[in-house]
Amino acid sequence: SKPAPDYAGCAADATRALELGNTAWFVSVNRGLARAHLGQFRAAAADFDAGLARLAADDRRRAWPVRHRGYVRERAGDLAGALADAAEAAKLDPK
Repeated sequence: SKPAPDYAGCAADATRALELGNTAWFVSVNRGLARAHLGQFRAAAADFDAGLARLAADDRRRAWPVRHRGYVRERAGDLAGALADAAEAAKLDPK
C-alpha cells in the first residue's frame, strides 16, 4: 500500500527552502498546497499570495495558484475572495 502524503514535512521543507533564500514562485505555492491539506487555510492563502507576487500580472501560470487560493479562501469563510479568485483564474486561463 501507498504511504500517506507527508504534508507537514512538505511544508517544513518549503519553509526551509524559503529561509535559505529560494525565491522561486512555486516554493511558496507548494507550501500553500501542503498547508491547505493540513487545514491551515489562512496560512495557505498567504503562501499563494507570496507565490503570486513573484509572477507577472499577465503570466498564465498565475491561474493555478489563484484557483487554489480561491479554494482556501472559501474554506476560511471568505466567499467574496473565493469568487474573485474564480473569476481571475477564468480570465487568466479560460479553458
